Amino acid sequence: MPTIDIIARKLVDIDPDLSLICWLILLWLYSNPSDSGKRSLTSLQKALRRVSDFQKPDGDAALSETQFEQMILSSLKKLKERGFAKIFSSGERQVTIELTAEGTNFLGSNLSLSDKNFLREYGMLK
Repeated sequence: MPTIDIIARKLVDIDPDLSLICWLILLWLYSNPSDSGKRSLTSLQKALRRVSDFQKPDGDAALSETQFEQMILSSLKKLKERGFAKIFSSGERQVTIELTAEGTNFLGSNLSLSDKNFLREYGMLK
């Protein structure tokens, strides 16, 4: 996640409607696709908890599980409204997320060649 964190911070000014967490989610979906292209909310939460913005100085979580989940779900809703992510639900706490073609194209047009190469070099793009 640190790689994605660095790249997301560079992209924040591109679209004022997208927060840092929106960019982190988009980049995470883009750079770490599963075989099916879908990822779960649980794995997203685990990945985003490693971002320093969501940690106290001692490394502990800065937000409660509920606060963190609500922040992610709010960002996912915004990404869904923009057509960048598709959200599937199979239960109250089990949510599956997929990057859409529109989301992939949006990222592809906003990522620099060096960012794509950096992600590819570290095995985060298939």
